[in-house]
Amino acid sequence: MADFSVGLHVYSLKLRTKGKNHRIVPFGTSTEGELLRRAVELLINLHTSPTIEGSIIPRPWYFENKKTDGFSTYGLIKYGSSGFESTIVDGKTRDVMYDKKATDLDVIPIYYHFWVPDSGDQAFLAIQTIGLRSCVNKVQDALSKSVRMLSDRHVVDQNPISLADTKTFGNAPVTTLSFVQREVSSDAASNAIFENQVFDVGYTLKSQPKENLGTFSQVKQKLFGRTSDDQIEINNDSYSEATASVKIGGKIRRVVILGVSKNSGKIDITEHVDCDLTGHPKFDSIHEETKNVLKDIMA
Repeated sequence: MADFSVGLHVYSLKLRTKGKNHRIVPFGTSTEGELLRRAVELLINLHTSPTIEGSIIPRPWYFENKKTDGFSTYGLIKYGSSGFESTIVDGKTRDVMYDKKATDLDVIPIYYHFWVPDSGDQAFLAIQTIGLRSCVNKVQDALSKSVRMLSDRHVVDQNPISLADTKTFGNAPVTTLSFVQREVSSDAASNAIFENQVFDVGYTLKSQPKENLGTFSQVKQKLFGRTSDDQIEINNDSYSEATASVKIGGKIRRVVILGVSKNSGKIDITEHVDCDLTGHPKFDSIHEETKNVLKDIMA
């Protein structure tokens, strides 16, 4: 089944000097202190026209609708595919709607949000996903290149935020844990009740009303004591995906603890954003939700 969930990944950005005795650079008004902010501006300015990368499946991407507000720079990345001729037909009538040329770009909107302060030493990048689709690697590679273009003495470290280590998420109660193993044969899934079939097998732990399974930090620590080879062992069964429902300020946030294709750490915001008729999040809606998530992380 296709995955159209709307997710958010958040990364810590830290600027440091190169070398064995490197130091973290604090943000400020000096030339060095403003280096990361200038690198973000350069990154966006260099990619307002389509950059097409990838040899097997060409992947165009570019920034548009850039906005700034205080320490934040945010907008949309158009990301998709190109290089193939095809025919677009109506899903019901099969009538030809459009003959797609090899030079046409098939793109979807991906929300991004940089937050670079004027003090401290930690900045953030939040970037949206649709299912497993995201262009975060391209953006991160391009940001590193922009830093190198401005200075040969500095690099930017970009690491996923460990939500369990933040105060708000780490101390929040977990109400539900869900485990999934994809594409399990019928023998393993149901003792051959359904022969020659493949299933997604799930296992769910849900707390009683007004109770919880522990804080997110406690639950994650317990689970990773059961993890090996990217699998979590529960009751002698292995699961490749694990998601926690975490209660923060009366709102339930679903966080991927263990996932595929670098999906670990994703915050599922599908139920908290409004989508337009195309199925994509409305800009103002995902912008406000992202601000809320960043506030929770920085609290």
